[in-house]
Amino acid sequence: EICCSKRDDVILKSESIYCMAPEVIKQEGYSKRSDVWSLGCMVIVMATAAKCPWGSFDNMKTLMVRIAMSDETLPVPRHLSEIARDFIVQCTHRNTSS
Repeated sequence: EICCSKRDDVILKSESIYCMAPEVIKQEGYSKRSDVWSLGCMVIVMATAAKCPWGSFDNMKTLMVRIAMSDETLPVPRHLSEIARDFIVQCTHRNTSS
C-alpha cells in the first residue's frame, strides 16, 4: 500500500522514501548508484520483514533528514551471513566525495 500525503506542496509516497538514496532526497541527481542503495535497503526489508530499513518513523520529514543529512549507516541485520551483511554495507555505502 502506498500512502500519499501533501505537505509543503510536495507529494510524498511514504513507501518509497524508506529506500531512497541520500542524493535523491537532496535532489543532487539520480544514477545507477541510487538504485544500488535502494537494493541494499530492500535486502534489509526482506531479511527483517520490516516496513522501513531505518526503524520506526512517524514523521517522514524526520526520516528524510536522517537519510539525507546524517553520516549514519543503515542497521545491518546480525542474523544474516557475513557475505549478505557485506553486500548490504557495500550497497549502502555513503558517497562522501560530494
